[in-house]
Amino acid sequence: AHDRSILIHMEQMVEHGERNVDQALKSVDEAEVVLSRAARRRAKEAKILPLYNPLASSIEDTDFSAPLIQVVVALVVACTDTFAEKLRVLAILFDLDNDQWLSQVELTAMLYHVSKVMQGIGYFKSEISEEEAESAVMRCLHDMSVTSKQMPSDGLTLFESKQYVKSLVSRSPYLSSLFGTNFKFGELSSYQRQATPCVKQFEMGLIALPDLKYHYARTAVHYRPLLSPDSKLIIHERALAIGADDPLKPDYSRFLPTKASRNVSNVVPLEHGHIANTSVFRHQVLTKAATKMQNYYRCLQARRQAEFQARKQSFLRARAVALDEARKSVEAEFEAKESLEGTAKMKWDSKLRLRQSKLAAAGTPAERSAVLAMFLDEAIVMKETQVR
Repeated sequence: AHDRSILIHMEQMVEHGERNVDQALKSVDEAEVVLSRAARRRAKEAKILPLYNPLASSIEDTDFSAPLIQVVVALVVACTDTFAEKLRVLAILFDLDNDQWLSQVELTAMLYHVSKVMQGIGYFKSEISEEEAESAVMRCLHDMSVTSKQMPSDGLTLFESKQYVKSLVSRSPYLSSLFGTNFKFGELSSYQRQATPCVKQFEMGLIALPDLKYHYARTAVHYRPLLSPDSKLIIHERALAIGADDPLKPDYSRFLPTKASRNVSNVVPLEHGHIANTSVFRHQVLTKAATKMQNYYRCLQARRQAEFQARKQSFLRARAVALDEARKSVEAEFEAKESLEGTAKMKWDSKLRLRQSKLAAAGTPAERSAVLAMFLDEAIVMKETQVR
């Protein structure tokens, strides 16, 4: 009993140690999650930190030369608010005349300053000039059919401006992750991505320019068996065999009336007016021979089929004639029995009366004519069975 109590105590200590180990492992997992989240936030803050350092120091101590409007745009882009709120602040910020419209100049300024901030953060590798931003805005206004004749303000409303910026951001996975919105093509399945051409994927923002280069190179050097020389030759031969050059097509020329030509010798005439090549003449002879062999074989098959059908029809006709003759012979036999006299007549009538009595005993009485018809049918069926 003492040993058993010691064993139970040791098992309790082991279970307590296991629980402590599980709690320690869970704490380690939670600490790793917190550490990874802190690392991601620090990486994001490291991109925005260059904007705060000049603001926290005096102008005499730094060479900070960024315009105030770009600083405000950077703060709006880097804040943790919703994407709709960021668009609302940007639209109000660049509505300089406060008329609830963004003209072409204001749209160009908004697009240019936002692109400059993106370049400063590190999302754009190449510098975007103001002329490129103005060209993009002009193209947008042209696609939306916005002209000064239709609208006095010659621009977009705040809602249309936000929709335009949202469409630009949602096309890029990098801008979508920065602004905290959904990527436009992020819900495409793997099959749709693989079935989409590489150039279209680049236009949709699914792959970058280096990936486009490698995708296109892989498509160009991909082995396609249908383009091999042997496959091309087979397809070429099949194409030639479909038209007038088909060597296996039926030749009905011998059944058509032809005008007899006057030949003074057995020399093969020149059909094209020039010296004939031996290989060409040999190919023509082989083609005609193959056609004739094919016609002979088809005629043999047709004759066999016609002979089989003729034998079948003759057999069916002969069987019908035999059945008709058997039926007539039975009827003649019964007529002869009906015309008998004397003892033979009495025997025949007794046979009929015996069948009548059997039918009456079975509960189906019948007259003499009905019994005679029954005998006649049985005799005809027996005779037809013998004939068949």
